[in-house]
Amino acid sequence: MSYEEIVEVYHKKGVTLDSRPVHSAAATSPAMIDAQQKKPKVPVHAVMTAREPMVRFIGGDDMVHNRELFRVWLQTLAKWHQSGTPWLFLHTPDIAFAPALVDTLWGDLRAALPAAGNAPSIPQQSSLF
Repeated sequence: MSYEEIVEVYHKKGVTLDSRPVHSAAATSPAMIDAQQKKPKVPVHAVMTAREPMVRFIGGDDMVHNRELFRVWLQTLAKWHQSGTPWLFLHTPDIAFAPALVDTLWGDLRAALPAAGNAPSIPQQSSLF
């Protein structure tokens, strides 16, 4: 699929992919190397193209950097909430970092958009056996 086709599909569905944290970080882990090879490097256009727009924010393993890049979404999500129901998906190349990403970003999100409520609970696996 070409870059233009990816952008068109995502915008028609109301999905904005923000992979800036992945592509602006040093590839220091196998998960990050894999993500940099597989995740599309597309410009971020914060345009509400559907009533329920979706933002897929793919953070890296540097939480300070993730927080800096996420700031642009705080006002955007609050604005979109006034006229629709935005969805936010927080991802990391290594799933083990996803809870830390939520912990890092949720306080800022809730301050900008109180309707976001408490951070979702993330179940912990106690053991494999």
